[in-house]
Amino acid sequence: MPLTTAERIITQFRLHLSFLGLLLLAALTIAGVTVYALKGQQAQMTMAIRESQQQALELLAGRVEESILNAMRAPFQTLRSIGPRAANAEHLRMLQETSPSVEQILFLDRNMTVAWRIPFHLGREDDRITNWVIQRVPRRQARATPSRFLLTTFLETINGKPTLFAYEAIDETSVRSSGNPLVLLGGNGWLVVRFKLDALQEHSVFPLLADFTRDQGGAVNLHNPGFEIKKESLNSPLTHVLPGWKLVYEPPSQATKRRLAGQRWVIIGIVGGVLIAIAITGYAVWREILREKTLVDLRNRFVANVSHELKTPLALIRMYAETLSLQRLKDQNRQHEYHKVILREAERLSRMIENVLDFERLRSGVEVYHLTETDLAASVADVLARYESQLEDRGVRLDVKLEHPLPPVAHDKEGLTEILLNLLDNAGKYAESGGLVQVQLARINDRVELRVSDFGPGIPPQDRVRMRKAFERGVVPSAASGSGLGLALVEQIAKSHHAHFILGEPEGHSGVKAVVSFPISQGEA
Repeated sequence: MPLTTAERIITQFRLHLSFLGLLLLAALTIAGVTVYALKGQQAQMTMAIRESQQQALELLAGRVEESILNAMRAPFQTLRSIGPRAANAEHLRMLQETSPSVEQILFLDRNMTVAWRIPFHLGREDDRITNWVIQRVPRRQARATPSRFLLTTFLETINGKPTLFAYEAIDETSVRSSGNPLVLLGGNGWLVVRFKLDALQEHSVFPLLADFTRDQGGAVNLHNPGFEIKKESLNSPLTHVLPGWKLVYEPPSQATKRRLAGQRWVIIGIVGGVLIAIAITGYAVWREILREKTLVDLRNRFVANVSHELKTPLALIRMYAETLSLQRLKDQNRQHEYHKVILREAERLSRMIENVLDFERLRSGVEVYHLTETDLAASVADVLARYESQLEDRGVRLDVKLEHPLPPVAHDKEGLTEILLNLLDNAGKYAESGGLVQVQLARINDRVELRVSDFGPGIPPQDRVRMRKAFERGVVPSAASGSGLGLALVEQIAKSHHAHFILGEPEGHSGVKAVVSFPISQGEA
């Protein structure tokens, strides 16, 4: 094997190893980025969900205030249509039926004096509360011409309960415009209505909160300024009607987690697919690295085996050539024997080199052989006749059985020679029973089979595929030498002949049966 080929294999091995390291680094980087992205995505999703919920809560707060104001405006409209002087307990009863939250009605004249109130007393503290309410109504606006239909609210705690007050400027014009021109006021003043906040909430707030809870989930409630809000809760103040009061919303944690988990699993699925692809690629590269490493080991063994194989013939050639060159050998027969040894060993070296070159050419896809349809039996017999003496010198006895006649088979004589010599060489190394090797040629259906069998220890079934690969050698017996290319070369030559090569076991005895099955051309089948 050329040195440049070994260097190329080692370089490829290093490149594959570096590529595998880069893949592992990329996988770790992607995993780290994924974790970071998941945290960032989760934070963004949480923020987006909270912003959406906050916006929905602020819209709810506006609807709640509008609903409270609408509930509070209704009594004022009714009172304007009745007129303060005509209002009485019966009117209040009727008003409370339509507006259950109304608790008391007061009319303040332009001098901020109570002109009348219904009911007259709500308890022993009623006078004090009334005076206190008068102080809350802005005198500055009372002296001026009151604004029409301007409803103002304020909230106070009375007897431990929050109480809501609303007042509106009222004048003769507003009463006349209400549709009852016969009812007149004695000048400008203020109409003050005291509401029960719990009743207002029950009729105007709670239905809206229930609808919001049904749509959004979680829990939303209206709380006073003293309520302590949790960190994970959302809130929106009611700035106009109930200053200081807030809507507090506790989002459904499980629903949020499910939404986040769904997004998280989508990202994990995508990144997981990328990591799986990287893992598959890494595994493929690792397999390639192992294959290259195995190939390097095999070729190293091949170099060692070939070196060992070259030593013996070179040593014999050199020794006999030096002996003949120094003319130390006078016996003609001995000289002839030395010449035969030199020739045999030179042919052995030539065949070994040709095997290596042919194997590399065949593996590279170079067209080495030219097939012609001739008599395969004649070609086999010719090869055996040419090399029978060399085989006998190596202690190989042939048992040849060639079937006649046989249809022509497309083959190359040089290729057939390489097949036979490599099979016979391999059989001779492991043959027993006096070195007997059987060579058979017979037609089987639409193919012609060339069989070379020995009586050696054989090849275990699990090793037969391995033995047909390059640089692989048998382990029994351990003393057998060789380059490990013989059977692999037979495999390549058989492929170039469109033939099949298999290793099996002879029937009735141990050993190896190598079969090369050549196809018969369609015209002869």
